[in-house]
Amino acid sequence: MPIVVNSKQNVTEQSDYDFAVVVKQNFDQVALSYPYTKVFKDIVVNMKFYDYVVKDFTNYSREMNSRSESNHIDEFEHNYRAKSPIWWYTRQCFVNKMLTQAIRSLEINTLFRMSFFIHDLHHQIEQLYKQQAHEKPFIVYHAQYVVHETFQNLLKSIGQVMCFNDFLLANEIFEDSIKTLTKPNTAGVLFQISVNPAIKTVPFASIQETSYSQKQGQVLFAMHSMFRIDGMEMLSDNPLHYQIELKLISNDDPQIRQLDKSIEENVSHVVEWQRLGEILFKLSQFDKAEELYRLLLEQAFSNNQLALYYNQLGYVKDNQEDYENALIYYVKSLEMWQKITPTNKQELAITYGNIGRLYCNLEDYPKAFLFNEKSLEIRKDILASDHPELASSYNNIGMVYQRTGDYRKALEYFEKALEIWQKSPPSNYPMLATSYSNIGSTYENLGDFTKAYSFFQKGLDIKKKTLPANHPDLAISYDNIGLLYQKMGEYSKALSSLNRAVEIYQKSLSADSSLLATTYNNIGLTYQKLNDFSKALSFHQKALEIRKQILPADHPALKATQDNIDNCKKRL
Repeated sequence: MPIVVNSKQNVTEQSDYDFAVVVKQNFDQVALSYPYTKVFKDIVVNMKFYDYVVKDFTNYSREMNSRSESNHIDEFEHNYRAKSPIWWYTRQCFVNKMLTQAIRSLEINTLFRMSFFIHDLHHQIEQLYKQQAHEKPFIVYHAQYVVHETFQNLLKSIGQVMCFNDFLLANEIFEDSIKTLTKPNTAGVLFQISVNPAIKTVPFASIQETSYSQKQGQVLFAMHSMFRIDGMEMLSDNPLHYQIELKLISNDDPQIRQLDKSIEENVSHVVEWQRLGEILFKLSQFDKAEELYRLLLEQAFSNNQLALYYNQLGYVKDNQEDYENALIYYVKSLEMWQKITPTNKQELAITYGNIGRLYCNLEDYPKAFLFNEKSLEIRKDILASDHPELASSYNNIGMVYQRTGDYRKALEYFEKALEIWQKSPPSNYPMLATSYSNIGSTYENLGDFTKAYSFFQKGLDIKKKTLPANHPDLAISYDNIGLLYQKMGEYSKALSSLNRAVEIYQKSLSADSSLLATTYNNIGLTYQKLNDFSKALSFHQKALEIRKQILPADHPALKATQDNIDNCKKRL
């Protein structure tokens, strides 16, 4: 499955770029930078912007920059249209610095406010690309320092595809480029870039006449340019300096076309900024998604937008386990949709379902049943019997039955959901994995461990194929399988699976996550079964430390964890 090795460098001002090495072709296992910048670019270059965006950006820039940039910011505010975007981009001032840093850190607040500039810069490059019509292949150079880990990855990457997420400034003059590599003890690369104008690629342009400095030989590539790594050799016998040969590749390159198709399948059902939000949700980047939807909420101009953005913020808070604020946002969304119906019954059903699922997490099962049944009733009325959203309602109701101990009824609803999701397109594979896992949990509760393991494994296999390696949903599967092994008395296998869950949670969730606390507790219980009370005590204490931070003092989980600790201490 695909990987994108993300490389965020602290490098010289002349070459401060972020790039990624694309190894394979599926969206679900790429690092965040590739789909984020691709979708962001696709949104921005097709948008229309009003004149007020310049003022909004300069006001923001004054907050983000020192007073030394005040004159530049004032000039930009009053004379932006008098100069070209390339002129502003190549000037040594706040514009280039803010854009580069925002792309490297994927900082949505700045990118959102600079989207008009990215739009204008892209289209100027595109216009020059069409006018200049280069006839012969040519070579340009770009030098930069990289962190050691990135340097080592590059040396292993011949034949792979490199994507520069930012705009890329290169130079036809070899000497001007290589002289920037002046630090003999710091890893640095000189990219030698071969360009064949005969193939259709990302736009690029010679910018001598349009740049601020008007230096000879400068070529600027549009954001998200793609290259294949053709070869490399050491520079001047310095093992830390390499020349790496890149070839600008066609937009129709099969590897990139497959990756972009995979991304499009995940966002094709939404438009504009919603596409970026969907990417962030798919990759569990909930903090960045919250930034995005708070910005969109500030600019919402219709009840439909308000309802949608409140719902998305509810979903963010739900996944951050901030259920109190999630409920506030979901209720605000519901109130807006109720004003808009009947034209938006489908959105109303989604919000009812979200609230129902949230009440299930809050263990308020009567309300969970109430809202999930309302969602199901609407969906039965407006959707086909095999629509995936019906499966979501069946799954949510099955979850409530499972939580209330009615496992036969839960199995009935989970199987209805599974039947629909098995017929759904690949974009619904994560839900199919969830369905298998839920059925596995139900069989576990019914004492049929063989069937439980079979369904858990089916769910895990799908998640491995469709999710990033450190996605928290993978950890949930490992945790489920670990607990099942524990019940089956296979404690070594249980610990192996539970420890894998911990590794993923530690990389993907905050240190005070309830899921991490639960898995620590499960490991402690497993060590108790092995009579290793010292290790058991250590993990129960980790679970208690987290639960004290996130649970009310009278929560039963706190007492249960303290009881486990006391039992371990007695046995030491």
